[in-house]
Amino acid sequence: MDYVEKQKNAKLISVNFRCKDDSWKDFGNKRIDEHHKAMYISKDTDPYMVMFLRDYCLRPSCYECVAKKNHKSDLTIADFWGIDNVAPEMNDGKGTSLVITRTDKGDSLFEIVSKNLIKKAVSYEVGVSHNPSEYSSVR
Repeated sequence: MDYVEKQKNAKLISVNFRCKDDSWKDFGNKRIDEHHKAMYISKDTDPYMVMFLRDYCLRPSCYECVAKKNHKSDLTIADFWGIDNVAPEMNDGKGTSLVITRTDKGDSLFEIVSKNLIKKAVSYEVGVSHNPSEYSSVR
């Protein structure tokens, strides 16, 4: 942020690292400065995003995630990779979430919060079939 502020000679008041104004397929960084001027940088050209998306600058725990071996959460929320193969009608181009309920408490909580959501039930195996991050860490 310091680098961008010095480059633009303006204080940043907002940063969205995953701006999906147009589509999740073409997301990027959207920065708004003190003059309310928006700057958009594609994920394909922003140095930080290029490194992040290639898994070069993740936390050490991402490379050896203990949560992959022992799922303790009641709910897991993830990107629904492979949605076009499972439920293409659910793909709005803005990104579809996968919610995995792992306990009875998770089932109850999801039932409460999902009343106004558009949702479709799929089996666990189908839901994670294109999402290797559910069961393996990044290399």
